[in-house]
Amino acid sequence: MKKFLYSIALVLTAMAAQAQTLNVATGGITYQFPATQTGEMTFNGGSQLTILNKTYNLNEITSMWTDETKVTDNEVKVVYSGSEALVYVAGNVAQYVDVAVSNAHVTIAQSADLTNDLIKAGEAPEIEYSLSGSSTDGSFNMSGSAKATVNLNGLTLTNPAGAPINITNGKRIAVSVKKGTTNTLTDGAESTAKGCLYCKGHLELKGKGELNVYAYGSAAHGIKSGDYTEMKNCTVNILKATKDGLSCNEYFLMESGTLNISGTGDDGIQ
Repeated sequence: MKKFLYSIALVLTAMAAQAQTLNVATGGITYQFPATQTGEMTFNGGSQLTILNKTYNLNEITSMWTDETKVTDNEVKVVYSGSEALVYVAGNVAQYVDVAVSNAHVTIAQSADLTNDLIKAGEAPEIEYSLSGSSTDGSFNMSGSAKATVNLNGLTLTNPAGAPINITNGKRIAVSVKKGTTNTLTDGAESTAKGCLYCKGHLELKGKGELNVYAYGSAAHGIKSGDYTEMKNCTVNILKATKDGLSCNEYFLMESGTLNISGTGDDGIQ
């Protein structure tokens, strides 16, 4: 423990020497704190470290270091690579997310402290999740009670046993297909998820990139929302669905973009 505390002291000294980013890693999750934001960092009982209202148990910290990485506020980045996923959390939103990673399966719970009211009042940020990379056995699962944006930035993701993207927030979720990227979501025959891309709340599909969807699951629609779905600018190709290509409980509003649906077992749009 003394050796670990000494290492922390060296890291903090390096931060003070010049403008740096403090990286705190707990396994595959790295929390990134710009030196200009950290303020007072406190030890609690010799076993916990608190930075920007995020508390870490020292025995969970696998490494700490400083570098000159530029951090984008309000962003959580998930990078898939084969059988693993690495998650990078901007320090200013670290207190609002609980992240768990199992191989390439990522689960994020937005804190109950993060609500639409706080976001609207400017007292808390809307978090953007940027997903990139590739995995044949991975997923992104998110829960909470606040709206958010999910950026697809060159993502190829297959989940053999469930939905590649499963969002159970009952709020507005914007899925932005980033310009110049092709993204592909696939589920497997073992999946019993409601959709290959599932959103419990209001789903907004936007951006100027391309999204391909293959839903092989026994209960799977290509894209499913529990509220209404809106679409603007992006190109969405639903190329396989055991049930409907696109299903929503309220209505579907397409302002612009391109929607191609084929290979469905039921309706194209329901």
